[in-house]
Amino acid sequence: QFLSRYERMDFPRMYSLLSAHSKREISLNEFCDRYESLFDAMKVTSVVCTAMEATTQSETGRTIPFTVAVESERLGSFTLEMTLPLELQKRRWGVDWSPSLILPDMKDGDEIRLYPIAASRGEIFDASGNLLAANDHAPTVYVDLDLVDDPEALVRMLAPMLLISESTLRTKMTALFEEEPTQTGEESASAPSRVRLVVLKAYTEAEMTPEFEESLLTLPGVGIERNSFTPIRSYPYGQLLAHLLGYTGPVTAEDLDANPGMTIPSDGLIGKAGLEKSYNDALTGTPGWELVILSEDGKRRQIVRRAAQNGQDLRLSIDIELQRQAELQLMEYLTADMAGTVVVLDPDTGFLQALASYPAFDPNDFTLGISETLWKYYNDPKNNLPLFDRATRGLYPPGSTLKPFTASIALMSGAVNSDYVFQGTIEDNLWTPDIPGWVYPPIKRYSSTPNPLNMRNAMIHSDNIFFADIAMRTGTAEFYRYCQQFGLDRAIPSDVSVSKPGITNSGEFETIKDLADSGYGQGEILITPLQMASLFASLANGGTVYSPAMVESLCRTTGREYETVKETQPTPWISGAIADDVLEKVEPLLRLVVSEGTAKSINVDGLDVHGKTGTAQIGDDRTREIAWIIGYTASVCESTGTRRLVCVTLEVPAGEADFRGKIAKALLMQ
Repeated sequence: QFLSRYERMDFPRMYSLLSAHSKREISLNEFCDRYESLFDAMKVTSVVCTAMEATTQSETGRTIPFTVAVESERLGSFTLEMTLPLELQKRRWGVDWSPSLILPDMKDGDEIRLYPIAASRGEIFDASGNLLAANDHAPTVYVDLDLVDDPEALVRMLAPMLLISESTLRTKMTALFEEEPTQTGEESASAPSRVRLVVLKAYTEAEMTPEFEESLLTLPGVGIERNSFTPIRSYPYGQLLAHLLGYTGPVTAEDLDANPGMTIPSDGLIGKAGLEKSYNDALTGTPGWELVILSEDGKRRQIVRRAAQNGQDLRLSIDIELQRQAELQLMEYLTADMAGTVVVLDPDTGFLQALASYPAFDPNDFTLGISETLWKYYNDPKNNLPLFDRATRGLYPPGSTLKPFTASIALMSGAVNSDYVFQGTIEDNLWTPDIPGWVYPPIKRYSSTPNPLNMRNAMIHSDNIFFADIAMRTGTAEFYRYCQQFGLDRAIPSDVSVSKPGITNSGEFETIKDLADSGYGQGEILITPLQMASLFASLANGGTVYSPAMVESLCRTTGREYETVKETQPTPWISGAIADDVLEKVEPLLRLVVSEGTAKSINVDGLDVHGKTGTAQIGDDRTREIAWIIGYTASVCESTGTRRLVCVTLEVPAGEADFRGKIAKALLMQ
């Protein structure tokens, strides 16, 4: 009966089977609380008890060996071997209970402790194995109270040095806790089981100057620990890759509410942005647990130990040296009133080689919690919002970079053929469509295009009139449908969150002018630089839009082996976005755009570069513009063994984007 009730975890009814002697030693509430607190801490899901053959000790005493097979969310599966002593009193058998029926060989006065074993957070590496996001510990000031004779005097001396009020410091020093060694791998030698240490404050290495450290260590009982007290995330390359990597921070109540099954301890770190956030579960790993008995004399006996499973490392396709060049190029050319992004990827796989957004931030600023002043600076529009990742979140009109797709739509729909020549009347580079219902201003092109005004010349010279014309010939329904086929109405899947693009605000082209403007990439079409780069890559690879990826593999150390847990394969998002026969007509024109047309700034001797420029207004603001240039190599780069596509997107004052080609060319040649 006792064991069957044990299996049901029916502790009150277990208590009813205790001997009268045992009931005098422990109350019902205390009995239930001791079992329930342990089972709750271990998160026990099931118990199976198996009794062995009873042994008769005397006419009034028997013992029954038994096992308890436990399933625990924290400790996994384990088995305890115990002995159930029975005594006969007044013709009734009862359990002669003692703490050894909670855990084997436990005695009165012993304490049960369940200690977490931290799982090391996975680290992040670039394609060459350079460490981009590392585990570290912050210098932490602590006090050993056993070495302090006059705590009040220490408070008065230490408070101004740590910039902590005396009352706060006094509270910290009276809130004692027991610091237990945290183990993350194989069993290691235990530190003393009880040390009266009080952690006071953590600092960055820059803040912990030699002079400051020396002055602290002159105070009695004060020490500085660099290896265990305050785990942090460090980013060796500073602001390089800041937006892509993201940053971590302490777990908050909001994090716990949003992730009810989260295994991160309340004092642990959680990804707050970028890859640190999107891959948080893989990076975090699973903490282990150790169940121990502490005797009154301080001896420690392990009952069960479940090792931690460390987080998985991310191995990226990013080349940190190419990334450095991308960010340096943006920093060199962009002034305080400008912003921009660079996307570099392999058009045949979608794997990213660099991804930069400017202005940027230093993720190390978040290591110990960002200051209010710096947080306000990073979120101030006057500073161009350094935390905003323009490559993945910024939505921009594509301008003339959409024209190859307008041409593809018109050809695939049958609205025109590749020999089509514009027949309208253009005066002073203005054209008023001669169609019913056109009550709008003329369509403007920015320079004259040599005759004939066909698809070849229009692409080379980026003629707005030609592309507005063929968009209108396609028609609103067909043009919208093909835009959907290109994925312009949904966010492209990626390793990090990407903003959803849009074709129109209302879900349709409401006027013929909206359609005409969209034909040359203005209108209401909006898209992120990352998705535009991925879409443009389909022109280079035969018509496939790949999901942009940056995590090539997830790896983990198991014992002495470093194993690959998962490899990422190129993932087609849209196959056959452009028909083969249409690609044969449109794609070669992009080489002419570079060799003869608007993208000559990225022409490189000996390198077969295809590309397109684009310029778009920001709403009705004619003082600012979005400037694009996208180029890709038709052959493999010797340095990487892959082809390369570079997409540069800039937010600049109108007419000040001449340097966009210099940025793209430098990265194509890198």
